[in-house]
Amino acid sequence: IKSVQSQDENADVQNMWKSKHIDYVIYFTQRSNWGYVCPAFTTNSKKLNDPAHLQFQQTRQDFLRAFHACA
Repeated sequence: IKSVQSQDENADVQNMWKSKHIDYVIYFTQRSNWGYVCPAFTTNSKKLNDPAHLQFQQTRQDFLRAFHACA
């Protein structure tokens, strides 16, 4: 689980887990009420709003919907 300070959904996020076995990364914004569930990627960085990433509003129901859609 990571947090981002940017409110820009087009922001780049960095791969900090290259040599680890990670399936998903969850990003929460600190200054807004949304986040993303992202399949782990092998590139150095990706756009937060990449089409493979699922956005959610920071409510329990919406987070669970996005999280379960990845499984």
